Amino acid sequence: MGREVTVKETVADSIAEIAWYIESKGLVATAEKFADEVYDFFIKLSDSRRVHAICRDPGGPCSVINAFHTKRNIQ
Repeated sequence: MGREVTVKETVADSIAEIAWYIESKGLVATAEKFADEVYDFFIKLSDSRRVHAICRDPGGPCSVINAFHTKRNIQ
């Protein structure tokens, strides 16, 4: 179960227009790579796994965030 990402038609059209422009400059492989990487980025947005940075400073902003999560879990 992950988040659902919907690519609207206007966005897909814009991606296609940019890829067409790149291709019109003679960079066919670059245009294909651009489109692939944009859609790969959208797929990564739908990944529901959370990645948290390790807090190396015990008094830094991470401790505030961790306290918030702990308080939320207790209630």
